[in-house]
Amino acid sequence: MDLIEVLKIAVDNIKVNKLRSFLTMLGVIIGISSVLTIVAIGNFGQAAITGEFEKLGAAVIQIRAKTRDVTERDFLRVQDIELLSKIPYVKDVIPTIEVTGTIRYKNKSRDAYIVGTTPEVKNVSYLEIVTGRFITQGDLFSRRMVAVIDNVLAERFFGSSDPIGKSITFRNKKGSLEFTVIGVIENKNAVFEKLFGENVPAVLYMPMTSVMSAQDIKWLDEINLTVPDKDKLSDAAILASKLLEFGHGNKDKYNISSSEDILNSLKRVTSILTLVIGSIAFISLVVGGIGVMNIMLVSVTERTREIGIRKAIGATKRDIIVQFLAESVVITLISGLIGIVFGLLVSYIVSQIVHLPFAISVFTILGTFLFSGLIGIFFGVYPAKKAAELNPIDALRYE
Repeated sequence: MDLIEVLKIAVDNIKVNKLRSFLTMLGVIIGISSVLTIVAIGNFGQAAITGEFEKLGAAVIQIRAKTRDVTERDFLRVQDIELLSKIPYVKDVIPTIEVTGTIRYKNKSRDAYIVGTTPEVKNVSYLEIVTGRFITQGDLFSRRMVAVIDNVLAERFFGSSDPIGKSITFRNKKGSLEFTVIGVIENKNAVFEKLFGENVPAVLYMPMTSVMSAQDIKWLDEINLTVPDKDKLSDAAILASKLLEFGHGNKDKYNISSSEDILNSLKRVTSILTLVIGSIAFISLVVGGIGVMNIMLVSVTERTREIGIRKAIGATKRDIIVQFLAESVVITLISGLIGIVFGLLVSYIVSQIVHLPFAISVFTILGTFLFSGLIGIFFGVYPAKKAAELNPIDALRYE
């Protein structure tokens, strides 16, 4: 019996019970589409993260004081900015201060996260101005009470009116301050904020000097260094550590990480999440495979007499096994093909909603399709073996 004839018989047997075959295939379709969608979303996330880091153009070193076994002597301070600027590989030294509280405009309020920084923060955060301007050196030197907000906050607070020039009040335990909006940036997490609403704190950018003066802050929370030559990233990090330890008279008090370290960590996190969630989706695929095995066992029972006749006229055990395995594989391959189409469709819709690049390799698609075939073989072996081992005399007597 040639392969084409085997496949034709398999398709004909599937067509005999269309509804039953469809319900059997549905479990595999859901499993395949779920796995493919989750893998695709994981790829989207990694592509988006890599893309954002590539936009920076330069490598970045992030410096923070450790949270344990440190005293005020070890905290990052304004003098460290000049100290770190002496590193020959470094282009920008960007200090930041982080302050949390509540912002209010008329009868509207929102939890907020103020980043006190310098104009060069755009070099590490890739901020896009929608309207107005960003903070300048003039704002920094004059300690102007100005801020840049994102477009989602601007829409919620001011609706369709122009936010530039409007005054917003910020309050926390240290007191309150009033600032004027000078610019609006694009919110990269607009979809995330719209999903979770007011639970996501608004992020505002203000001149570092203004925040330090208004909130009576002496220390910096973080210093970022940009290194145009990525090959010098490791050398710059070592020099930064030595300079800080020399300047503060301490040892091993700072967490220093590079953009490459952060990128690799984020990739590992997304890979682990994809693997964990994909494993859960894989369970539905296994359940679908069990459904295929169940329906093949039912088919063996229903076709016992047919198997007896085929054996009586010369069919070998190998012929019977091949026939039933072919039916199982055809069911899962068709299911896999439909599941891939649905998975790609869902993945594309998700990528458009969250504004992530649609990135999935042909290798992933082909691998998923072949895996569906392996599911058919794995769960079809036992029913095929059971059919092949039927005694032809007993099979012919079966009613």
